[in-house]
Amino acid sequence: MPTMPSLVGLDYQQATVVLILGGVVPNNGLVPGMQTKTPNFGYFDAWPIKVVWTKNPGATPGFVTAQDPAPGATIFAPTGVNVSVHYVPPITLTVNAFPLGIADRYSGGSYA
Repeated sequence: MPTMPSLVGLDYQQATVVLILGGVVPNNGLVPGMQTKTPNFGYFDAWPIKVVWTKNPGATPGFVTAQDPAPGATIFAPTGVNVSVHYVPPITLTVNAFPLGIADRYSGGSYA
């Protein structure tokens, strides 16, 4: 069984690659290779990892600030890409949210 790697301080896309290469999450085309240029973070596919987006002004946007389970914990990962099977323990990443900006044709600029 794979063990949970340390992901705190990594960009969430880097964390995705580390989880896949560490055998925690099955590679269903998310790791860049000959056919894929960048990892897809699961927008059009089920993603077995819960991501909690938080606003932390002191942290860099898009970077993992906390993880559960802790690094080194043993993970029961389902085989294949069937994500309907639950991970034990469940995997949660806390990621610092990106700032939101809104612009429209009437404002002549943006709002933050």
